[in-house]
Amino acid sequence: MEDRTGSEITRALDSLWKPDASRQERIMRGFREATELRESRTGLGLATLGSLLLGAVVIITLVIGRWATSGHPILPLTVPATAAHARLFAMLADNTVVAFDNGATTPAWTARLAPPPQAGQNGYIPTGHYIALSADETLVYALPLSESRGARELDVLDAGTGRVLRRHSFAGTGILYGTLSVGPQSGWLYIVGQGARGVQLTILDRQGDRVLGNWTVRDMSTWTARGLAPGDYFFYEAAVTPDESRVYFDYYGARLDLSGIDWVDLDLSRRQAEVCSSQQATPPCIGAYAGFQLFDGNLIITDTVDTRRGQLALVSSNGGEPIKRYTVGLEGFVNDFALDPSKQTLYVVGSCAYRGGLVSVDVTSGHSTQLSPLGQPGSVDLSTVCGQRTALLNGSRLFVGQVPALLAHGGRNGVILIVDTATGATSGRLATPAEVLDLIVAA
Repeated sequence: MEDRTGSEITRALDSLWKPDASRQERIMRGFREATELRESRTGLGLATLGSLLLGAVVIITLVIGRWATSGHPILPLTVPATAAHARLFAMLADNTVVAFDNGATTPAWTARLAPPPQAGQNGYIPTGHYIALSADETLVYALPLSESRGARELDVLDAGTGRVLRRHSFAGTGILYGTLSVGPQSGWLYIVGQGARGVQLTILDRQGDRVLGNWTVRDMSTWTARGLAPGDYFFYEAAVTPDESRVYFDYYGARLDLSGIDWVDLDLSRRQAEVCSSQQATPPCIGAYAGFQLFDGNLIITDTVDTRRGQLALVSSNGGEPIKRYTVGLEGFVNDFALDPSKQTLYVVGSCAYRGGLVSVDVTSGHSTQLSPLGQPGSVDLSTVCGQRTALLNGSRLFVGQVPALLAHGGRNGVILIVDTATGATSGRLATPAEVLDLIVAA
């Protein structure tokens, strides 16, 4: 790949970071210093350019994504001209991404990103947030899993065609990346993974080929086996605040006492990333289970309580102090929920491994309404609305990745339910070649 001059990168960065002029100026001032450093090293090759400093981050390292063992060429990244409208994207447990247009029952495209991952016990893979859309919805970012704990590469796809535009390899870093989020202002990728030193936060540019920041943010040495509970942990989700000054991420596993949400405060002008301090003897900073969402400066979280009582809560974003609890009346762990565009209603689906069911919850009053009935204990009929991942289209159609167990399996065909949120009725089913790990919607 042809190298870019400092001025070209500066212009590209300037176009990415339009809002907040004062913050942009701090970033650009630091970047100009980095550009001067780079120019002073004229004649050095890319292999010796890894110490180029960026005022907004710790380092910037140019890494050309490649799938080394496959023989696939590195493709020039040409951003599509238009977004993919009203399209559902699903990441499957065999490392396939499929896209369905609204109303269609066959995929608009299918992209096999990598061989099936090395699965965990009995071939199962945790569901989670492994794909994301660019802010303009022209690109799909995907983490094809190497094993159940995470991925060693990031793939950038054309949302309209499924064509792989870029592959960024993390091979050799020792990091397995388990979730990602897109910055709402910059379009940068905030990727969270695990390595020997603990939790790693990495920032990539919008093209997915330049490392803009890299920090080890949390020591996870407390995650050790206890009794029958193994010491493995997995990431479920990450989220970036509107001003991109903070990144939230969660991790979970059999050690429910250690599962929850941490956050990292970023001061890019000082090249600093500071993780939250837990009020407990051990992390996390906020006790939680899996899915969460930013909500008006606070967080809505899933609970670690395996009962019929409250399984969602509105908590403070700076410590997890409870503000409101939501009793949803579903049994077992709730992995995920969807929030309608007006931020007035939550849609919560029960796991097929318990009794399933669909409930809507009024965010303000906390009142819940059962939209789809629960199945029989221990033997949920798959005609029941149940699953592990959800995605909402325009507040009216809820897509549910139906997984018979708590985890997905790459060796079984999958189903995505289409549910009418007004009635709770299943209006359609989309067949997939493997079970669903993640769902996102381009509206």
